[in-house]
Amino acid sequence: MKTSKFYFVIILLLFLSNLTFAQYTKILNLDYVGLGDTSQFLDMYIPDNLTQEVPLVVFIHGGQWRGGDKNLAKKWIDTLLNHPFVIASINYRLSTQALFPAQIMDCKAAIRWLKANASTFNIDTNKIAVMGTSSGGHLAALVGTSMGVDSLEDLTQGNPGFTSNVMAALDLFGPTEMLRNDIYHVTTCIDPLSFNDADSPPSALIGCPIQECPEKVKAIDPVTYLDKSDPPFFILHGDQDCSVSPFESIYMDSALDANFMYSDFSLVPGLGHGDDEGWQTPEMKLKILTFLNEAFTGTLSDTNNETTILSDFLFPAYPNPFNSTTTIEYKISKYGNVRITIFDILGQEITTLVDSPRSQGDYKTLFDATGLASGIYLYTLTTENFFESKKLILMK
Repeated sequence: MKTSKFYFVIILLLFLSNLTFAQYTKILNLDYVGLGDTSQFLDMYIPDNLTQEVPLVVFIHGGQWRGGDKNLAKKWIDTLLNHPFVIASINYRLSTQALFPAQIMDCKAAIRWLKANASTFNIDTNKIAVMGTSSGGHLAALVGTSMGVDSLEDLTQGNPGFTSNVMAALDLFGPTEMLRNDIYHVTTCIDPLSFNDADSPPSALIGCPIQECPEKVKAIDPVTYLDKSDPPFFILHGDQDCSVSPFESIYMDSALDANFMYSDFSLVPGLGHGDDEGWQTPEMKLKILTFLNEAFTGTLSDTNNETTILSDFLFPAYPNPFNSTTTIEYKISKYGNVRITIFDILGQEITTLVDSPRSQGDYKTLFDATGLASGIYLYTLTTENFFESKKLILMK
């Protein structure tokens, strides 16, 4: 982040901290489809005394797609309620009621309804973010990557004149690559949740064991629909998650990086799946608030825009994930020694690919991982005044 932008964000946060909406109106059980089905109801949290349109945050609850409800939003959005945001927390049909894609269709129907009724709630329809935890994080990510995908939207649910497009997506420890979740379980987990079981949450979501229905699983994977029109992403995951492997978020972040798309990803040491005490801290909530403010004001730092590269730079490897070999590309701004090093996820050095002087220019080097086991690795670029590290995912 540039210095001027840093100070802008600090000033903005200080300004917003003084806009405390101690009072807000809570409107319960609004029917966004119109069929009287409580699984398609939403709750609104609207700051009192609004004098202008403000951004909207749509919260999608977790619960393995087969449990939970919109009341789970409160502990996640209490910080946002002290700032000029309208919040909508939505129910959606669970897998016990309907198979996928009913869940994502409901989420998109709720967003269209909110846009159609924006004037009633003082919503700025150009500033809408979607946020979810666990299975809700998955749905939030899918809303973000599947904008314009007709097969995941049912316009007969109402408001066909509005899109379900959003400006930002926040995925908090949600699954994104379910066929490989069990391969990368945290080693300290004694009894991790198995996605491959016939009655697992994702199996119940699509109506068959996931390893037997790979095409159906592909249809629920957010990366399947990823393209350059997608909004910026904010991703959080705990490295001790025994329900959803941290690999799920690492994979999503890597896919966004590989396509030069914005991703603000934090892998948080010591936290498990939805540990309230760890996730509900002022620091965590400030990270969420900072991202939303930057997304809504258009001040996100675009480190993937090549026109802004004025110094050394480490590009996303390609392909990534990869099988055996991948190419690492980097940019050097001035003559000096360059070191490209590979580490495992524990920080142990595996090999050094480059350790020699380089002149200004663009370079590529091949990493051959034929003798290594599948897993997550890191590659680093070190020069006199620069250091950067990125993730590699080896799949055999």
